[in-house]
Amino acid sequence: MTRRRICFMFLITFIITLSSAWAADPVFSIRYYNKKIYYPESPIQVKVLLSNPGSESLSFRIAENRTYNFLFTLKTMKNETLPPSREYLVNYDRNEPAYYRMITLEPGEEFGFIVDLDSYVTINDPGVYVLEGNFFPELKNRETGSGIQSNKLSLTIRPGIYENEYQDMIDLETGDILSSASMAPDDVVNYTLQARQKNQWNKFFLYLDLKEILLQNNMTRRQFEKMSEVEQEASVQAYRRDLENNRIPENQGIVDIPVDFEILQTSYTSNEATVIVREVFQNTGFKEIKRYTYYLHRFDNTWKIYRYEVKNIGTE
Repeated sequence: MTRRRICFMFLITFIITLSSAWAADPVFSIRYYNKKIYYPESPIQVKVLLSNPGSESLSFRIAENRTYNFLFTLKTMKNETLPPSREYLVNYDRNEPAYYRMITLEPGEEFGFIVDLDSYVTINDPGVYVLEGNFFPELKNRETGSGIQSNKLSLTIRPGIYENEYQDMIDLETGDILSSASMAPDDVVNYTLQARQKNQWNKFFLYLDLKEILLQNNMTRRQFEKMSEVEQEASVQAYRRDLENNRIPENQGIVDIPVDFEILQTSYTSNEATVIVREVFQNTGFKEIKRYTYYLHRFDNTWKIYRYEVKNIGTE
C-alpha cells in the first residue's frame, strides 16, 4: 500500500509539473528593428520577442503561417483601428492544416524573430499611431481569449514628400540625399548585401550596374541591342521593378536575402575586381550555403557590380 501511495503521489506531482509548464504563458514584447524615418509604404520591421521570466519551463506552438500566432493592430490618436492588410486576410483564412513546431523555453530563455508590419496591417496615410501585438499560443483558437498582449509602441509616419521620382534619392534612415561614394570593392559588396538584408532597395541598387546584370542572358542582350536608347532605358527600369517584385525566374539570385554572409576573398586591378562571399540562406528546417562571386568594374572612381556567379556549397 505504501509503495502504491508513493507511486500515486509521484504521478500527481509529475502531472502538476507538466500542467504548470503548459499553463504558463510567455511574456510577449515588441520593438522596432533598425528603426528609421518612416513614410507611407515604407517597409517597417518589428522584432518579436517571447521570453520566460518564470522559474519553470513553458511551451507553446509556433506555426509556419505566422498569422495563426500573431495579430498586430495600429490605432490612430482617435482610437480608430487601421484595416488589416490583404496579405494577412488571405493567409489567415487559408483552409489548410496549421503546421507548427513546439517551442519550449527554460527559465530566462527567449525566442525572437523579425516580422514585416505591412504583412499584417495597411498604412496609407501619414500620422501618429499606436502599435500593439497579440500572441495566440493556441494558434487560430482566438475565441478562447484575446491572446497575450504586447507592450505598445508609438509609430510616426511622415508625409510622403520623398515618394515617386524622389524616393530613390533619399536615405530613409537619415533623410539625407543618397549618393554613391568611393569605396573599396569588398566594401561595396558588404554595403549592397546589408542593404538587401534591411530591404532598402534604393541602397541595394546604388552600386549595381543593372544594365550589365540584365544582359548576362545572351538572348536578352541580342534583343536589347536592337532597341532604341529610350527603349533600352525603359527595359532596364522594368527589370529593376521586376527584381523588386520577385517576378523574374532568372538572374534572381542577386536579390535573395542572406541571413548571414562572410567576405572570403577580394582581388582587383585598377578597373576590375572580384569579391567572393559565403552566404547563408534560411529555409524551412535547414540553412543553405552558397558561394557568390561578384565581378565589379570601376567607372568615375566608383566600383559597381556588373556580374555575379552562384555555386551551391551545401546545407547546415
